[in-house]
Amino acid sequence: EVHTWSKLDNDHILPLRGITLELERTLSIISPWMANGSAKKYVSNGSVDPGPVLHDVATGLHYLHTREEKVYHGDLKGDNVMVSASGRALLADFGFSVLVESSFSLSISQPTGGTPLWMAPEKLAGYGDSAAADVYSFAMLTVELFTRKNPFHGETSLTREDIQNGKRPRRPTPDVTLNRLTDDWWKICELCWDTDPSKRWTMKQILKSISQTKFKASYLS
Repeated sequence: EVHTWSKLDNDHILPLRGITLELERTLSIISPWMANGSAKKYVSNGSVDPGPVLHDVATGLHYLHTREEKVYHGDLKGDNVMVSASGRALLADFGFSVLVESSFSLSISQPTGGTPLWMAPEKLAGYGDSAAADVYSFAMLTVELFTRKNPFHGETSLTREDIQNGKRPRRPTPDVTLNRLTDDWWKICELCWDTDPSKRWTMKQILKSISQTKFKASYLS
């Protein structure tokens, strides 16, 4: 995994500069300093529109998914997207992610990395990483960054089976997203989190949608 990461070359992938092994047990990754921290932190006060960040994430994922040696992130969430001083978003922490403490109340044992609230139903069932699973997580990241809260925020009785049976986050009200989560963004979410992985959009389709005229004026000009 370290070797694969070291070979990645894209403006939206955090470069791997080196590794250190402490006490023969702790593996530390050396990468360039990102002045704006994580995407979760970057959008936290509401002054930043998540649109450009999500465009960058989609660009990075498209690169990973279309390489000759395909790479799947496996743990896409706001904490694993870093933002440079210029506001450019870069994917980080893929291949090394572990289950972390979150508001998700279940104790889930899985063979692959990931964080339950962002994980595709098939990963919750024990299947491995895939492009389709990353696409599902992209939808959850979209909800996270627009609401500045974890997916399923306020769902106190959520279960793994609920997600596997098709439960998805409710559409937040405009005041929560500062009127930024448009119908077009919500459509992207719905097309990315289908329970059937084969019915989800690809990152190419997502990028095309984000880059359409409605998005260009505010994000990409």
